[in-house]
Amino acid sequence: MDIKLTVGMPMYRSERIGWVALESLCRQKDINFRWELIIAEEINSLPFGEKGIMEYSDRLSKVGCKRIKYIPIDKWVPLSRKWMIIAKEASESDVFLLQAADIYSGDRRLCNTYNIYTEHKPNWIQVAAHLFYDIKTDEFYTYNSLSHGHPCSTDMATETRLMKKIIMKDKKRSIDSLIYQTINISLKNKIAVYNDKSDWWKHTVNIHGLNNISARNFSKKYPRSPQYRKMLPDDILKRLQSLKQYAGQMPLIAVRKKKK
Repeated sequence: MDIKLTVGMPMYRSERIGWVALESLCRQKDINFRWELIIAEEINSLPFGEKGIMEYSDRLSKVGCKRIKYIPIDKWVPLSRKWMIIAKEASESDVFLLQAADIYSGDRRLCNTYNIYTEHKPNWIQVAAHLFYDIKTDEFYTYNSLSHGHPCSTDMATETRLMKKIIMKDKKRSIDSLIYQTINISLKNKIAVYNDKSDWWKHTVNIHGLNNISARNFSKKYPRSPQYRKMLPDDILKRLQSLKQYAGQMPLIAVRKKKK
């Protein structure tokens, strides 16, 4: 089986939000290559679950997904380690696409990513800005990460060969930057980056309000952008709005009391 692209997706406490990414992957267009989906998830912490994921298998198959690999994890691991677990299970594909469980990817994300790679052969691919939807406030926000000097944006991808070799220290925050920096170091600081400056970034929407990192309300940081409301399909937006009662609730993680 000649897999050309790997979609890696770590999940954690994604019981209510994991469907967002899966729905977006099922709605991909213009795919003329085989791809795979690899998911790693802690099974004892509000998981979306293998059963829930496999309910999407037929729809995913229709848009070129020829392999789904679910990796159950018995206990919590840092996100950096989870990415290494996923990468290890990847096929010998050309491109490794980083997919978050709470991001709705535009319907040409996979084909655009693969076309950029085949034409330009970069080590790293990303778009210029972020588009967010905040469940709690029912508003859209934008953030131009490249103009602020951030090395990573959304719609990120790298070469699978590089991702398979990556070794990172255990870390649970700012992992996109860590992956980028680790790959750059492995390439002796000569990483070839493709910054897609088209308007395609408007089609991928970061969902805030649920899951682990995005449970807080981030809306104060970004300019309100109501003109992007139509970037989410009506049925997806309606389903997200139905989750408003849960938005902003931090995950039920035991907090150790500091010793006096």
